[in-house]
Amino acid sequence: MPDPPHLTPRNGDGGGYNGCLFAFFVIGALVLVIANIARAPTRKDTATLIETMAVRETVTIPVDARGPKPELYVLSAFPETVSCDISAPAKIIDVKKKNRSWEVVDGEVWELMFRISAPSSGEYEVRCDASSLGVAFGIRQP
Repeated sequence: MPDPPHLTPRNGDGGGYNGCLFAFFVIGALVLVIANIARAPTRKDTATLIETMAVRETVTIPVDARGPKPELYVLSAFPETVSCDISAPAKIIDVKKKNRSWEVVDGEVWELMFRISAPSSGEYEVRCDASSLGVAFGIRQP
């Protein structure tokens, strides 16, 4: 039986295998960087909250039906499950799913979660809850 042919790599570099592997990793890293930039959250300048509240606390806030919609922010060290309720006929609109946004208030980073919409101007009661008690809520008038 004859011996199998002996294959020698070109230029002693494994036939370009290492170069292809390197290019693959570089392209993969670039794709990850671009994907993270594209979905990066926005971060606004320092803001002022008109009201802050703890978990399960109820506050009354003014809402101008024709003006900018008040926003509800969450301050938490960990991801939390949060929910807010408002007195009728006003509604809470979940905006976190559409785009992530943060505000910096007194050096703390607050994440935008909800906007308040009301068909008529007036004062409405807001109450928020979270999966842990170490969460604070803030209301901002844009």
